[in-house]
Amino acid sequence: MAQKPLPYAWHETQLMPLEDVRISPFDRGYLFGDGVYEVIPFYDAQPVGLDEHLDRLCLSLDAIALEMPHSRDTLISIFNDVVAANGGGHQSLYLQYSRSGDIGRDHVYPDQAYASLFVMCHALTPPTSDTYLLGKSAVLAQDTRWLRCDIKSTSLLANVMSKEAAAKAGAIEAILHRDGFITEGSTSAIGIVSNGTLKAPPLDTTLLPSVTRTLTFEVAEALGIPAIEGPVSVDECL
Repeated sequence: MAQKPLPYAWHETQLMPLEDVRISPFDRGYLFGDGVYEVIPFYDAQPVGLDEHLDRLCLSLDAIALEMPHSRDTLISIFNDVVAANGGGHQSLYLQYSRSGDIGRDHVYPDQAYASLFVMCHALTPPTSDTYLLGKSAVLAQDTRWLRCDIKSTSLLANVMSKEAAAKAGAIEAILHRDGFITEGSTSAIGIVSNGTLKAPPLDTTLLPSVTRTLTFEVAEALGIPAIEGPVSVDECL
């Protein structure tokens, strides 16, 4: 069962109780999924991979021609305020920019729209030792998403459908594939270990440039574990 979000959030210009957040039905994130997001883990109230997450956020915003109205320092201050208001400790912070403005429904980007910010948090529970030792189950699923998965878009219906199919099969994740090769999970990056080498699919527009993957490769390099990018076939995952 999904965890309830923590009680305080940031919307537009202020910190407030989450229950008081009000979003217009004309927000294009609601109407079209016209927005981008990031999820940043905080351990002991300290972010992991913050620069990498913000770099990717900027790339996503640039890709959809939405100008970020905040400086990095301002965003970091907002994140810290929300995490602190929710008690610190281990939290998963979700931030979303959507193209907003009460301007009706039109597919074309409106000139007077602006980037609306929403930030909330959930409690973050690290995996148990049993998870590392025993693993979790996953299913294979055809990747039916669009061809700009490098944008961390809020348009996630195909991911939701794949994740639901996994849940119904008693698994925690759907491993997606196109033309016999793995792209990523419905909510995660995918890599395999083959003959002592960490291997992950090459980055292109069919998968997200995962921060977790980047940090994992950095750890592997520090530990002297070979790590490469290359096509990962479905057969290699069986």
